[in-house]
Amino acid sequence: DHSRKKDPAMATAITSTRWLRAVDLFLYLAVLGVPICLGGRGGWGQLLLISCAAGASLAWIGGRVSLRISGYRWSRAEPLLLAGTFWLVLQLVPLPSTLLHSLSPTLADWLPSWTAESLGTWSTLSLYPAATTEALCSVIAAGLLFVVACQRLRTINDVETMLKVIGLATAAMAAFALIQFATSNGRFFWFYDHPF
Repeated sequence: DHSRKKDPAMATAITSTRWLRAVDLFLYLAVLGVPICLGGRGGWGQLLLISCAAGASLAWIGGRVSLRISGYRWSRAEPLLLAGTFWLVLQLVPLPSTLLHSLSPTLADWLPSWTAESLGTWSTLSLYPAATTEALCSVIAAGLLFVVACQRLRTINDVETMLKVIGLATAAMAAFALIQFATSNGRFFWFYDHPF
């Protein structure tokens, strides 16, 4: 029966749409959800940011591997994203003391107890490696979201849709902020006591 035969072009378009919808889902979740979770500053926000970045990236890669999504387009931001990632990694890598003191000559003044005779030597540029590691994860996640968004937003319609989502998210957050301001009990979302 002719009506039961599947058109290969139609199957490809449907599969392509599924990959793009998966990418869109994670991008929209990042636009809507991460700001609600205090912009990724806390644990839940970081988890959501990293999950959205991983999901969007894997969906885009899946579409590319199955040849359902068009090829990679350079956005010219990649060198900047790589430089930011490299800078954070450089702060976490243990460095020889001569290089460390040439890159940060005042480090010995800031950490006078960290010498070979007392607490041991300090070997990283970062004074707070745990926070730098968290920042590295956030920078990589935001960079992945940016790169995937650059790949996904290829037509005027794509850009207009994303701008509508951003506009709706902004309006919803502004309305929520006004409600929060009018009925505040001194906590975010009426239950979260933020230290700052």
